[in-house]
Amino acid sequence: MSIAFSLPAFNQSYTLDICGSLLAAAPDAMTDISAVATYHVKRSVLRSVFKFFSDSADVDNVDASDIRYYVFMNNWPHDASLNPAHASMTTSPMLATAGEVLANKNLVKHDFVRYLAYKLFNTVYGVDLFNNELELLNDISSKGRTKGGDIITLLKNVSTSSTTGSQINATDTDSSNNRFSLNSNTANTNICRELMRQIASAAAPRFRYGVSDASGVDLSGNPYREVPFENGDSLNFKVTITPATNQHNLTSQSAFEGRVYKIRLLVSDNANTVPIDGTATDLTDYLKN
Repeated sequence: MSIAFSLPAFNQSYTLDICGSLLAAAPDAMTDISAVATYHVKRSVLRSVFKFFSDSADVDNVDASDIRYYVFMNNWPHDASLNPAHASMTTSPMLATAGEVLANKNLVKHDFVRYLAYKLFNTVYGVDLFNNELELLNDISSKGRTKGGDIITLLKNVSTSSTTGSQINATDTDSSNNRFSLNSNTANTNICRELMRQIASAAAPRFRYGVSDASGVDLSGNPYREVPFENGDSLNFKVTITPATNQHNLTSQSAFEGRVYKIRLLVSDNANTVPIDGTATDLTDYLKN
């Protein structure tokens, strides 16, 4: 049984405005989704990043006080971005038919420009009427890059190498100098704990009798055990992109809302296909693993 993990701590929101900053929304329930976009993330990558320690081979209570939660961000691929603008559209794209565009032109950034065209000109084919289509795409990419960086920072704040003063207490450091989180940190930003609790709810047998094998030990001999992700699981968060202020006035339309994307990190043995699109900076954003 695969699990669709929900990570509201990753939720993001931003408003298009060439001179403006990204506007973050408070985490909320994953409802009112307009469309779904996907990145593939290798199971081996996630298992190397998210680990835990338990003194029992059979984890039957992930809220136990003796469980430690580890995030080894040093194992996160250096070129693995979480820029939502570059996730591939998989559900409800702004197209008449799914086969109308090449995959490298069916990313979130392209979809949102088509959404603007539909709202302003009543057709997705109206994108060619924009005289600054490239600038729009770059604006979406650049703001998405900032938000992807915010997510990576969130993970680093609970990582094994996080600094004192972050979310991990200075005393919560094992013999190998790896920082860990405990169940006393109940915030949804304790990402490893969130993942573990959702596995316990949806697929508890994964924790039985060493299903999650030990993957290294600290200097005291305590094992780091991999969070038992399986192919078909997905890590999900929500991103809202809002048009620039007064965008609707371009064609004297009524004001319209933003578009809400569920970004799905699909666990598999497949690497992402890197679309050949965008600037050299954009190409460094695509999640590769």
